[in-house]
Amino acid sequence: MSSWRPSTMTEDRLQDFAEKGLLPPKTEHEEPQPEADEIVSFLAFHERALGYPAHPFLRGLLNKWEVELQHLNPNGLLHIAGFITLCEGFLGIDLHANLFRAFFYGRALSVKGDPELAPVGGFGLQKRARRSGDYPAYTPANSNRGWHEEWFYIRNPVGNPFPSFTGARPMRKDSWTWGRPAAEKERVEILEKTLWKRVAEDGLNGSTKMWEYTGLTDPDQVSKTAVPDDDV
Repeated sequence: MSSWRPSTMTEDRLQDFAEKGLLPPKTEHEEPQPEADEIVSFLAFHERALGYPAHPFLRGLLNKWEVELQHLNPNGLLHIAGFITLCEGFLGIDLHANLFRAFFYGRALSVKGDPELAPVGGFGLQKRARRSGDYPAYTPANSNRGWHEEWFYIRNPVGNPFPSFTGARPMRKDSWTWGRPAAEKERVEILEKTLWKRVAEDGLNGSTKMWEYTGLTDPDQVSKTAVPDDDV
């Protein structure tokens, strides 16, 4: 988290992101001044699977937390992207905000010496320690130094918008730390059991090595040894 700093992004550095619909930065701005139909994003967010337009689950979480995109940090974006991939790509279940809340909670972050929350990255996401064994293990970066300087403008898609950019600091909410609500305890527990079975019992780790071929029913159809022609 930090206060705003001058952007270090250049048009050349954004060429690889042109196909994602990103706009060139206005590097003369020390603090963002987007147009009414624009918001501010960061290179590190798109390196961590922020799509364009963004997934509706991410937009829903931002609205629920009452935070803007720039209030997140790279690790927080990674947690959300990983959860989306886990549910839709591996478990084949619908995304559920209260299941996400069962494993993650929001944290208020501020710059040292500033009592208010940081205008950039002032909302963090943290895994709940007591649930660490129930969720796929991964280690986010300890430091994403300089990420807040690599900002640029993207158009806020009509019909699938992010929360509008106001430049205001995030406001701490008690709801950031809430877990699953009592009213949905039974439903969320069913989803948790599904996740637990696939992660803990079946050993889901998010990757399949090429040589882990298990037969003709393996959707990857790969083997470390030659496959007979009759099996191809």
